Amino acid sequence: MLKPLLQDFASRYAGTESPTRGNGRASWQASHPRAGPGSASVNSTRALKRPEIQTAVGEILAREGFDLSERMASLAETAKGGVTRTTVQRSLRKNDDGSVGMQTVGETVSEPTFADRLQAQHIIAKLTGDYEKPKIAGDLARAEYKRLARKVMKAAKDADTKE
Repeated sequence: MLKPLLQDFASRYAGTESPTRGNGRASWQASHPRAGPGSASVNSTRALKRPEIQTAVGEILAREGFDLSERMASLAETAKGGVTRTTVQRSLRKNDDGSVGMQTVGETVSEPTFADRLQAQHIIAKLTGDYEKPKIAGDLARAEYKRLARKVMKAAKDADTKE
């Protein structure tokens, strides 16, 4: 059983009617009003890794008719470029009787951009567990420094043994 604040966070994160749906930081701030943006980002990320929160989010999505298989199918379709987006342009027009109404000016149909497709692939990898967390640059620099230090020490040792 989740604490009320965490249940509120899960509902705001996964609820179809929630204006903060899918946005961890905004959902955290909405359920924890005193949280700042930085702490909300960190705490929402930590919370979404907890199995009980993941279960609650999954239950909310299932209850609202949007389960994981549907999400994966939708993401896969986007990643393949098979989804099209239609944008309708409208403008105001004045009717014969003097009232104002809307008029459709044009429609634009577009395929997902490369960035949209890449983002869909990234999300699929995270959901399936194929995603590896990138190493921090400092860790890479430290490892490279150690490798070079060993190489220099070995070269110095080899030079001492030749003399």
